[in-house]
Amino acid sequence: MMPPLTTTGEAQPPQPVELSGTQIQQLRNASGWARFLAIAGFIVTGVLALGLIAIVVKMRGRLSIGNKSTVIGLGVTGAAATLLWLYGRDVRAFFGRGEPSLTPAFRRLRVFFKVWAIYVGLSTAMDVAALLGKL
Repeated sequence: MMPPLTTTGEAQPPQPVELSGTQIQQLRNASGWARFLAIAGFIVTGVLALGLIAIVVKMRGRLSIGNKSTVIGLGVTGAAATLLWLYGRDVRAFFGRGEPSLTPAFRRLRVFFKVWAIYVGLSTAMDVAALLGKL
C-alpha cells in the first residue's frame, strides 16, 4: 500500500503512531516480561552449556545424537533469549527516543516467534519419530 501523495506528487512520510495510555502501559509490561524471560533464557542456556560440557567430558569427547540435539537446543535457547533481550531494549528506547526504535523491536519479536515455533515443531516431530521407532 502506497502512502498518500502530496500536491507535488511525492509520497508523504508516514505519521507517527499515537498510543493510548493503556497501550503504553501494556508495552511497558511486555518489555519487562521480555527482559525477565530473556534473563531466564540466558540462565537455561548456561545450565544447558554446563550440562553439555559435563557430558562431553564424561564421554571423553564423543557426542551422541542426544547430545547433538542438546547443542541445537543450546543455540536456539541462546538466540531466543537474545532476541527477547533486544526487544525489551528497543521498547525501552522507544520511550526515550520515539517511534523509530519500535519497528526493530517488533521485527525481533516476530523473528523470536518464528525461531521458537520452528524449534518446537522440529523437536516435537523428532520426539514423535523416536516414540514411533520404539513401538
